[in-house]
Amino acid sequence: MLDFLSLLEFISEPSRIEKMTPRSISILLYRDSKRMEQILSLCRHLMPNKISFDMSTLNRNYPETYLAGKVIFTYKDNHEPMINHGGYALGMYYKHIEAIKNISPTTQNKNPKVLTIENKETFFALASPAASHIKSDGKDKISGFDCFLYTGGYPNRATAALIRVLSLSGFSFFHAGDLDPDGIIILQKIQEIVGKPVTPFRMDGETFEQYQIWAKPLLKTVLAQLKKIRDETLSIPGISGLIQKIEETGTGVEQEIIDYR
Repeated sequence: MLDFLSLLEFISEPSRIEKMTPRSISILLYRDSKRMEQILSLCRHLMPNKISFDMSTLNRNYPETYLAGKVIFTYKDNHEPMINHGGYALGMYYKHIEAIKNISPTTQNKNPKVLTIENKETFFALASPAASHIKSDGKDKISGFDCFLYTGGYPNRATAALIRVLSLSGFSFFHAGDLDPDGIIILQKIQEIVGKPVTPFRMDGETFEQYQIWAKPLLKTVLAQLKKIRDETLSIPGISGLIQKIEETGTGVEQEIIDYR
């Protein structure tokens, strides 16, 4: 408790911890780089409500994500907008995302679309500026998306915050992920955050059949995840057919082997 009180006294003036990492604060106060984490774990629920700064400052978890596309970022503080003219993938930290008021395509498209992508390898392949010129004779066209968002599996705090900004900015959502129970539940989670329908992108029985020869067996515990898929997700076109294939074969298809052109 004495250590906890020492921490409260030190952080009562937020300026004291500016430009300091959590571990450097811990060394300063306790001569132990991990001591502050232990104290916060034990006493976080005792933190007074009057602490005048974001407690995440003391957390060594730094949620971040990537967004690619030719878009304009408008900020809440009315600073000059940031324009991603080249459409390159930008690493975005939670604090940066919190400051964003609106995102819009440089083309001023009135019906912008974002493709959320579960895995990093596929994200960087599809989010490449060169990929925007790809045309397809099929129903899926990469060129139809204004921007691409990397979810890193289940959305972390930064990804969820960016999803909300894009939703409020009027983007329609599409999602590409693994063709397995977790991939479907990630889509379901994104739809929950967005608060409006999310369209699967090559997440259907037809795509599963195309890549079934390379599918991987799924553990029973993984297959049991299918029970978490809600009725509103089952009603999305393509999802029920995909689930049927997963159940019939007991396998899943990894996103990274799918050709999205």
